[in-house]
Amino acid sequence: MAYALGFILSMGIAVPAYIKKSLTRSGAVAAVVLGTLLYGFGDASIYVALIAFFVSSSALSKVSQLLAGTEFQKIEARLKKGGTRDHTQVIANGGVSLLMVIAFMITEVEVFRLSAIIAFSCACSDTWASEIGILSKQQPVNIISRTPVPKGLSGGVTRLGLMASVAGALFIGIVYLITTALSKDFTAATLIEVLIITFFGTLGSLIDSVIGEKWQAKYFDQEHEITERKSEVLASGIKFINGDVVNFVSGLMATAVGMMVMWGIGY
Repeated sequence: MAYALGFILSMGIAVPAYIKKSLTRSGAVAAVVLGTLLYGFGDASIYVALIAFFVSSSALSKVSQLLAGTEFQKIEARLKKGGTRDHTQVIANGGVSLLMVIAFMITEVEVFRLSAIIAFSCACSDTWASEIGILSKQQPVNIISRTPVPKGLSGGVTRLGLMASVAGALFIGIVYLITTALSKDFTAATLIEVLIITFFGTLGSLIDSVIGEKWQAKYFDQEHEITERKSEVLASGIKFINGDVVNFVSGLMATAVGMMVMWGIGY
């Protein structure tokens, strides 16, 4: 019954998203599968975190596109993919949470349940940083060398983008707080969990920027400018490491660190 309800709810989100071109056809199928499994395996707080991440990120993408105007088109030309998410992006952003939910289902260890929320916090933090960061009037700088980089390129950060990453992680934390309160499971420990979700979600976004700078593949286009769109001339990074790989790995790393910390404090 839980899987059937999860399927119906996920269809209700994915189909309109496909019609509005927030998801490709493969992205919509992947979103339905992911949503069905998360609802069936996990609990309401995890599924609500998924919906909160997807709806907020899709809305921000549309808003940033409108506000950035021609600047948005320039940035999109530099990136590998546009605002319409396909199945690889769905997996990159939701795959870690699904792994945590499966572990929670098998072991019933509470840390895995909270880690599933952290994984969505990482995805939301990174997405908000990207969507809001492009609106910054400040020139992005390389997160490691602090040298100026083109807007939208992986590894570039701005003050606005960093604040957005914290806000995105906190947003998932607040959604978790509300869901927990409504389910009458709220305790003093819930506030600590919100802080954990926010901290490690933000950490995931920062790790994403570092990996994106150090190892994500970047290429030279025909004008010999740096781009993330694949071409024959590799400028830096490793060919098989694209933005989706970076998203998945950074989320997995931040979630794993969060798990170790929670175990360390006796959670």
